This record gives sequence, structure tokens and C-alpha cells, in this order.
Amino acid sequence: MNEHTEILRVLSSELYAREDADILHSLASASTFEYAALAAFDTRVGGPSVAALVDRRRRGGTLGIPQHGVGRYEIADRDVFRPLQYAGVYFTMNATEIEWLTRAIVEASSGHVEALVKRIGRTPRSPLGAALRALRGRNVMDPETEDLVGRFVPIYNDAKHAFDHDMDTHRFSVEDAVLAYFVCRRLGERLYSLARLNTDMSVFDLPV
Repeated sequence: MNEHTEILRVLSSELYAREDADILHSLASASTFEYAALAAFDTRVGGPSVAALVDRRRRGGTLGIPQHGVGRYEIADRDVFRPLQYAGVYFTMNATEIEWLTRAIVEASSGHVEALVKRIGRTPRSPLGAALRALRGRNVMDPETEDLVGRFVPIYNDAKHAFDHDMDTHRFSVEDAVLAYFVCRRLGERLYSLARLNTDMSVFDLPV
């Protein structure tokens, strides 16, 4: 277990109820990655899951991928929800090569949280860490959420910048990628009400 895994396990345990955290940890640490299991748990979490982000009844594909449908969110909020779409599609690409996509999954998932924090602080050009620091002392975000996001920032920074891991290894494991995605899903839930979204969140409760 690397340092990322330990942090992500702790964060996910704090963000999910015990039963859900146990399911998530089992899913993430499985010897073989199963997208169907991930998608089922994602739907259980609710909100903008991979299944709910797009309307598969409408033809076309927001990512140029057949059957991925058209995004349900408002265009003005694509900076918030598009990263989750990318993360979701990365999970579907190739189970035998998913280790090569783990960094991309972590970075895309983190982009969802970054977009929300930047909106809340009205700092559109700041990276996540700087955007979070700009909010401190303003009593906008509750201290617990601020702490959770702050502890996640180093993982996002590594996904963007750290390539000095051992030769022929990957910075993030499949477990890291799965945990990071679901940590970002829960962090997003804590931030939506503060972010002045144009999207009616009930749109993600429609049948999928």
C-alpha cells in the first residue's frame, strides 16, 4: 500500500457510512477490476454518477464515443461535470490496461472538485490548492469540508505533476483510482450548494 492508498482509504472512510465504505474498499481492492460493480456502486451513491451524467436515450456522444449520450447538465456547468464524464469513460476503456489510465482517472476526478472550489471562491484561474487557501478565513466552506479537500490536494498535485516514480511502475494503483473517484464524488456533494450551479441537481435523478 502506497501513501496515496492510505490517505484515500481514510478519506473514503470519513466520507461514506460504514456499510458503503466497506463495499467501496472491497470494490477498489479487488484482484480484478470490474466496471459493472463500480457502476452499480456509483448509482447507489446517487447524483451525477457515470450512468446519470448522460442521457443515453439521446443519440450522439459528448466524447465522440457511440452510445455515451448527451450530457444532462447545463452547458454553463460543463467545467464541473465534464471531468466526471472523462473519469467514467476512462474506467470503461480497457480493463486489461487500466493501470495506464489510473493517473488520468485521478486527475479527471479531481478536476470536478477543483472546478467547484474555484467557483465557490471566485478564483477561476487558480489551481485547487490556491483556490482553497483563498477561501480560508472567509467562513464560506464548513471547516470539516475544507479539511477534507485540503487533505486531498496533494493527491491531485501528484496526478498532475509527479512523474518521478520507479521505472516501469505507475504513480497510482487501480485501487487509488477507484477510491479517488468516489472521494471526489462525495466531496462534490458537499460543495454543490455553495457553487452557484445552473444545473438542477434533480436532473440526475431521472431514470437512466
